Amino acid sequence: MRKNICYESFHDKNDQITSFRCAHNDTGAHFHRCIEILYLIDGAIDCEINDVQYHADKDDIVFIRSCNIHEIKASPDYEYSVLIIEKRFSDDFANLFSTQTLPPLLNDKSFNQSLKQFFVFLENNPNISSIIKKGYINIIIGNLLDHYKSIPATHSPQIAMLINVLNYIDDHYKEQITLGD
Repeated sequence: MRKNICYESFHDKNDQITSFRCAHNDTGAHFHRCIEILYLIDGAIDCEINDVQYHADKDDIVFIRSCNIHEIKASPDYEYSVLIIEKRFSDDFANLFSTQTLPPLLNDKSFNQSLKQFFVFLENNPNISSIIKKGYINIIIGNLLDHYKSIPATHSPQIAMLINVLNYIDDHYKEQITLGD
């Protein structure tokens, strides 16, 4: 088990679709309750998702399910488009992802290239309306679900308790919460 895992609560509080280009930086081990999708524009990365190692190259997609611990390292360098999909924007497929999910590494490059335009559009148009953003997310997720075989959804054992605590707080934040609760 890693000693330094960061909970990126700012993503969970953002309540938006965040899309940006990232390059040349390693990302330490962290998790959030958002879905994160990376489209490798150039180069390669080594990533670890829930203690499993993956290597992704240009035109691969990395799918990181809600609450999965993940970290990214350049291999040796990279540029990727990042989509962070907050809870409100994933309600169309949230129930499906509670029992099934996409594999972390989606490496059918020719298929993935057909989706690249949607990643780039979201990245280049941060101020479009949220309904248009949600439509693009549904196109991306719908195509990925249609093309790639789903796998059973599991949580990392070390984070399961923390997820339960966060969900409890979400459900009862207006009430007096004690440590026993």
